[in-house]
Formats: sequence, structure tokens, C-alpha cells
Amino acid sequence: MRYVTKVLFVLLLLLVAITAWIFGTQNSAIVTLHFLDVETPEAPISLWVGIGFLGGIGLGLLLSAWSNTRLRLRARSARRALEKQISVTARQPVDESAVAD
Repeated sequence: MRYVTKVLFVLLLLLVAITAWIFGTQNSAIVTLHFLDVETPEAPISLWVGIGFLGGIGLGLLLSAWSNTRLRLRARSARRALEKQISVTARQPVDESAVAD
């Protein structure tokens, strides 16, 4: 099963690379981007789209790492509280009269 998964992953990666290559060759027009008073140097459209795509991937990874770290810290805190509660409960004597035969 792992072999099939690896082969499918490589095929998907190859498909994405071929699609990106075709996109790059079909969109080679030189443009300048204008935003507010900022003007970028001239570059192909495919470069700007690629930069936006990679920027989105980077931002997504950054937000995911932040969220994952927050959840891990919360889980660690809950685990410590549970261990503390278990140790307190284990030290308490058992009331023999409350135990049913």
C-alpha cells in the first residue's frame, strides 16, 4: 500500500510540475504591478502568480504552525492537570465503610 501511495504522490507532483511549466510558457507577457503608490519592476505574469502562490503556501504553513503550537500547549496543560488530579486521588485513603460487599 505504501508503494502505491508513493507512486500516486510522485505522479501528482509530476502533474503539478507539468501544469506549472505549461502555465509559465503560456503566460510570458511582461507586466508591471501597481498597488497604491508602489510599482513593481517588469516581470512575466507567471512569475507574479508563482510568487503569490508560494506566498500563500508560506502564510498557510505559518498559520498552521501557530495553531498547532497553541493546541499542543493546551494539550500539555490538560495532561499536567490530569496527572496532578490522578496523583491527588491516589493519595487519598479509601473509606472502607463506603465500599459495598
